[in-house]
Amino acid sequence: MRITSGKNKGGKLFSPVLASVRPTKNIVKAALFNFMRPYIKDSFFLDLFSGSGAIGIQALCEGSKSVCFVEKNSHCIDVIIKNLQKIKLTDKATIVKSRVETFIRHHDLSFFDFIFMDPPYFYTIAQYCTLIEEILKKIKLEATIFFEYPTIYDLGFLSLANNLQFISHSYGNTSLGSISFKK
Repeated sequence: MRITSGKNKGGKLFSPVLASVRPTKNIVKAALFNFMRPYIKDSFFLDLFSGSGAIGIQALCEGSKSVCFVEKNSHCIDVIIKNLQKIKLTDKATIVKSRVETFIRHHDLSFFDFIFMDPPYFYTIAQYCTLIEEILKKIKLEATIFFEYPTIYDLGFLSLANNLQFISHSYGNTSLGSISFKK
């Protein structure tokens, strides 16, 4: 895994040696940051299910003011710390060891501009919807939620909500969705 753009471009990142952790595909990461790039400078970024921390670290390299990493696995947290130390950005990061559902329930999300989540692929459509619903209750109107999900899941019904804008693009067996409040 490498930092694909911004500060530290080309820098190699450590990756957890766990079968349950799969890095975000480069094409998906590129699409995500191509969309965010004009808005990410000085933003506050929340990286849920952080794994190696590659997405949050990319956000820091693109100019995000601060990133909060939420991960429950101790091995993954060790990797995130090593990656942040390697690129010398530990001062702009907060790492929270927690289940994502618990973190969302007990923390204020209203100051985050971008929220990214990449739950394990065994998550069901119902679990995605529950997470998204809980996040939407706690974010500011200008925030955007991005999430990876299996392309076989049909989440098009999210676009039926009157006050939400749902956009999704597929990249092989992975889809990248975004949800924001309609303006």
